[in-house]
Amino acid sequence: MTKQNKIEVFICYITFVLMSAFHSQNIFTIQINNLYSPLFVLIFVWIVVRITIQTDSSKNISIFSFIVFSLSLIVSLLVFRNDAFVTSFHFGTILKPQIFSIPLTAGFIWLNAIFVATALIQRFHSFNNFNVITKSLLIGLSFLVFDIYLEPAAGSLGFWYWGGASIPILNYIVLFCFGTLMGLIGLKLKVLTEQLPSIAVHLYLAQILFFLVVFFS
Repeated sequence: MTKQNKIEVFICYITFVLMSAFHSQNIFTIQINNLYSPLFVLIFVWIVVRITIQTDSSKNISIFSFIVFSLSLIVSLLVFRNDAFVTSFHFGTILKPQIFSIPLTAGFIWLNAIFVATALIQRFHSFNNFNVITKSLLIGLSFLVFDIYLEPAAGSLGFWYWGGASIPILNYIVLFCFGTLMGLIGLKLKVLTEQLPSIAVHLYLAQILFFLVVFFS
């Protein structure tokens, strides 16, 4: 691991460790709440810059990112904002700006989740031996695991709320399908074919630890 990589990993973990500590102790609450949206945008830019340096495929990354970002907002609008599918779901006011009460930051959260989920699953040595469909399903599964940790913490963070006693299974079905589809598109565009930078794996793990601390605090 190079010195630059070590610095990146340190910044990654120290950021989420500090945020975890501040959240659990209710310190700088207003300031931290205002940082969530810029943070998710920054994580996206961080990952994309590292991928671009490594693969030089900025055009396809831009196309892929636009697709994921757009579809994530469409899914939020058509599914999670529709009582025929999910009742009593609503977004909080922490993530800004918002359009039709849907935060644009949600698109960056899903984008980041796709990239870090793919980076993690790529580390399994047998991943490259599978066909495109199997790889897509594995990316969808890794994306789903990320969401399983995110969802219970989202309410405590003020991102979004579920009105029922538990998170409906439909949420996980939709997100698994979304992650699988985005994995397929990313593989077809050759954005997710090359091994993603290692910092993306650490961003996956650091965020999971952060969600766990938030949930149990």
